[in-house]
Amino acid sequence: KEGREEKIAAYHTMIDLCVAANIPAMHSHFGFIPEDPSSEQYKDFIEVMKDLANYAKDKGIMIYFETGQETPTTLIRAIKDIGTGNMFVNCDVANLLLYGKANSADAVKLFCKAGVLKELHAKDGFYPDPSNPYELGKEVKIPTGDVNFPAVFKQLKKYNFKGAITIECEMSGSNKDYAIKTQKYLRNLWRTTKVK
Repeated sequence: KEGREEKIAAYHTMIDLCVAANIPAMHSHFGFIPEDPSSEQYKDFIEVMKDLANYAKDKGIMIYFETGQETPTTLIRAIKDIGTGNMFVNCDVANLLLYGKANSADAVKLFCKAGVLKELHAKDGFYPDPSNPYELGKEVKIPTGDVNFPAVFKQLKKYNFKGAITIECEMSGSNKDYAIKTQKYLRNLWRTTKVK
């Protein structure tokens, strides 16, 4: 709850900017959604998000949760409980691993089946190291981590995904060559992925 008013005011400003710039959706991490839907913290989160979602809905803006800090089931439940119809998911397939929350292909399948997946961040990484479970997993270059991009793309194609796939790289240093190489890899993989 600490700092919530300032955060909500910042989100209102971002939603207003989306309207002014003709951007259809605002993406954000909204914190760690509690896993227990009967907890007061979860109920409070839902009410706060309903207010924010309705503010965005009145302005014709969608809100996309970026994945990472909660399990796919918890995120789907929260979207259903918010219930405003303008809340969706931007699935960062590596974040799910970095936080130790889900296998990427299974998460994509759940989000697709729930009808909430709008965009995908292509990023790779590893689960947290079990010998040091106090730190997040490590981001690495695509396709050298634990994200199974062939399985992810198979799920996307199976459910007729039409959203953007954005290469995201938060590693330090110049990444232009990496982005070009990764774009070629992902385009070829998309083109050659078959669904039975």
